[in-house]
Amino acid sequence: RAEALRLRRMNLGAEHPQTLQSMNGMSDLHCDMGDFDKALPLAQRVLDVCRREQGDIEDHHVNTSTRDSLARVGGILDDMDDMEAALPLWEEELQECRRTLGSEHPDTLNSIYRVGSINCDLGRYDAGLSLLREAVAARQKVLGETDPDTKNVVRELRYHERAVTTVTKKRGRRRR
Repeated sequence: RAEALRLRRMNLGAEHPQTLQSMNGMSDLHCDMGDFDKALPLAQRVLDVCRREQGDIEDHHVNTSTRDSLARVGGILDDMDDMEAALPLWEEELQECRRTLGSEHPDTLNSIYRVGSINCDLGRYDAGLSLLREAVAARQKVLGETDPDTKNVVRELRYHERAVTTVTKKRGRRRR
C-alpha cells in the first residue's frame, strides 16, 4: 500500500481521488495495527482536502466524501480515547448525514446515536439524552421496536437516564 500511495502521489498528484483513496487505505492499515499516530495524519489530510473542495471529490473510480472522512478521523480519535477531540467531528458528520442522506437514513440514525452517546459519556447529559431520545424515536419509526439496534439504543438511553438520576441524587445529598 505504501508503494501504491507513493506512485499515485507521483503520477496523479497529492490530491487526486485515487491518491486520497490510497491515503485512506494506509490510514486503515495503521489503525488495524493499532498505530493511530500514523493513521491520524493521513486521515486528517484527506479530510482537509475534502473540506477545501467543499463536499465530495469524485472521479469515475473513486468517491471520497467529507462525511466519510469526518467519520474516519472521528473514529481514529475515539480509538485514541480522545472523545473531546472526536465529538466536533462526529457532530459535523451528523450534520452532513442529515443534509445528504436525510433524517431517517440508517447512517443518520447511527450518527445521532453516536453523538448522543458520546455527549452522555462526556457528562453533557442535556444534549446527549435529547439525541438519544431522537435516535430511539426515529429507529422505532424506521426499523421497528423489535429491531436489535433499536433495542440497543433504548438500553443506552435507559442507562444514561439512570446515570443522570444517580448523579442528581448524589448532588442533592451533598447540599443537605
